[in-house]
Amino acid sequence: MPDKAAVDLFKKQVAAGASTVASGVDTFFNLLLGAYDDTEILKKQGYTVKFERLVGSTPPVEFKAFMTDFSDEYTTEWTPEEIFGRMDPIVTFKGTARKISVGWDVVSFGAAEAAENLANLSTLMKMLYPEFDANGAIKTPPLFKIKFTNMIQNQTNMGSIIGAVEGFSYSPDLDSGFFSIGSGKNGKLLAQTVSMNCTIIVLHTHDLGWNEHGGAERGGFEGFPYALPKSSGKVSTGGSGGSAATDTGVEARRNEQAARNVIGPALVAAGR
Repeated sequence: MPDKAAVDLFKKQVAAGASTVASGVDTFFNLLLGAYDDTEILKKQGYTVKFERLVGSTPPVEFKAFMTDFSDEYTTEWTPEEIFGRMDPIVTFKGTARKISVGWDVVSFGAAEAAENLANLSTLMKMLYPEFDANGAIKTPPLFKIKFTNMIQNQTNMGSIIGAVEGFSYSPDLDSGFFSIGSGKNGKLLAQTVSMNCTIIVLHTHDLGWNEHGGAERGGFEGFPYALPKSSGKVSTGGSGGSAATDTGVEARRNEQAARNVIGPALVAAGR
């Protein structure tokens, strides 16, 4: 882990207006302060928020999972009909809708990463626009494929879900400061931290609900929505008087602890 005091000093210098003009200067600061970016392991382990156009050849963009907000809302819609003399309405079911609101911080360790993040964020904004045909008519809407660990994924193939994004909120953290590159008309400011938020209308591509005559789950519904793992072993809660964990339970605890060691600092609000 990097020395916290050194990293805090680095951030204060950036916020005070330190000019970082190239990745080489990033390296200088890293060596001088004894700091290094240990968050790259998040990408290697797949702990990222990933967005991709459903149609088109635009490469996907992904960001390290410095999560600041997550809510998954399920709403059932009913049509009530009032009947004379009846105290309660007759309700007709219309459907169940799902919306996911997600927030994350895009944090840059140096100017080089800040430039890469800004390019990815710019591409992300462009993905909100549709594809047009030669006559200028809309050909395909700007639907997305989105993935974030098991929290946002297609449970049938562990891949991305399809969704309509209602928009992105882009908010640079002014307290964290900017990296300054160039000067004059060519000068640019690259935010050290950008707070992002969006709401996703989920469009499921697999069956949901229950089958009649026994109530078995329809295909794709098993494990929905967060990929609940199958396990025949019992996981010990660690309380007194509990039964000893089976091999499966021990392995589950080891995996959980390993995950905490790797992603714990990144799956909370950045800087907290």
